[in-house]
Amino acid sequence: MTKLFSVQKTPSPTLRILYRGGPIMQISIHLLAILSLGSYVWMGGWRGITPGLLSSAVAYGVVWYILGMFATTLFYHRYLAHGSFKMPRLMQWPWAFLAASAAMMGPSWWVSHHRHHHQYSDQPPDLHSPSRGFWWSHMIWLFTTQPQRLPLDIERQRILRLWDRLYFVPTLLILLASVALGPEYAIAYLISLVILFHAVQCVNSVCHCFGTQPFDSRDNSRSNPWIALLTLGEGFHNPHHTFSHSARHGFSHDGYRVSLRPDPTFWLIQALAQVGLASDIRLPSLAQWQSKARFDRREMANSYQNRQC
Repeated sequence: MTKLFSVQKTPSPTLRILYRGGPIMQISIHLLAILSLGSYVWMGGWRGITPGLLSSAVAYGVVWYILGMFATTLFYHRYLAHGSFKMPRLMQWPWAFLAASAAMMGPSWWVSHHRHHHQYSDQPPDLHSPSRGFWWSHMIWLFTTQPQRLPLDIERQRILRLWDRLYFVPTLLILLASVALGPEYAIAYLISLVILFHAVQCVNSVCHCFGTQPFDSRDNSRSNPWIALLTLGEGFHNPHHTFSHSARHGFSHDGYRVSLRPDPTFWLIQALAQVGLASDIRLPSLAQWQSKARFDRREMANSYQNRQC
């Protein structure tokens, strides 16, 4: 990560202004979700909805939630921000569109903030540390900060730079397509965006306050299985901060051996590797794991001895 941090460029004043539209977009999505659902109920739209239409709309929202979450966790986070694996250049285009359609801002904005967080995790410069307050880390920071430096490895790729500047376009396109399908689908899409936003932000807030710390990450990052469930594996935040290069976040230990946890994002990376769409998957070595694992050495020895009996 040190090499990635060292190669950056300063965003232009125009781009800083453009980025300020991100928080406005999130506020708008929340308001639209509340107002559209409220109007739908108030106007009696629910009276004419059939079980088939309701289940179809719910499935529509769930699909967009899963696609948006995978685009955020697999593409923005593990691929772009940390280089945990490699993928063909053409595969970046649909992933970037999906991540932007989830209202997660653009690649340069997202990666810049995330790498800065890892560089200063839970230290004063950290942009979204709970040390400033839980709600600060959950969402307030978005309305008060701007990226000071942009990652040059992202900026050098034209398609990623394009989606970074047009971060609002995919969300708007999917919303318009959803409206064309019917009000139920538009509401489902908006609600999926709201839930996805708060699920992702819970990694910044909840996973630095509540959970376990099986590894010495030298910060307050924690593993929370409930957040991991919502974020398709990202809630295992302590192993991630300890081994930020790892494509797998879902692991811990029981004192004397590695203990794996459900990590759907890693499963998808493995599936992509099986069909040639992912390669060079990075994982911590046994020596790295042993050097960072937190446990009572005497308890480990006793557990190992009992296991041998």
